[in-house]
Amino acid sequence: MSVAILPFGAPAGSSADQQFADALTQDVALGFGRFRGARVVAAGTTETHRKTADARDIGRELNVRHMVKGEVRHVGEKVIVDVQVIEAATATQVWSDRLEFEGNELTPEQRKRVARLTREAYGRGVGAEVARAARGGLSEGQRE
Repeated sequence: MSVAILPFGAPAGSSADQQFADALTQDVALGFGRFRGARVVAAGTTETHRKTADARDIGRELNVRHMVKGEVRHVGEKVIVDVQVIEAATATQVWSDRLEFEGNELTPEQRKRVARLTREAYGRGVGAEVARAARGGLSEGQRE
């Protein structure tokens, strides 16, 4: 599975949320890198795509089939994290989830939750790879 972990976003002007988002990006990238068969694009390379909107362009440029992107925001005292796995060729979301955290730092328990989320995201990405292979290597949008 080839994947780019895009820098998680946060509302403009919120340095605490951006630091939290950066820590999550790093944890997810490290988590994906632990899986056998995963090819993870280096974080410095994906940084240039923080503002790029089109998943197909990113996929072509980085030569990846999937990307993971996320957003961090505060709602009251909670930090909400939305995460998506996107198939690059079709710009189709194949999986998403939401986590809620208390505070602005990743505690050991919160890191366990991020690890679980990473395993699930990887599994969904691998599942999409298997489905793609079963369709003869074509994404749904490419079939006639």
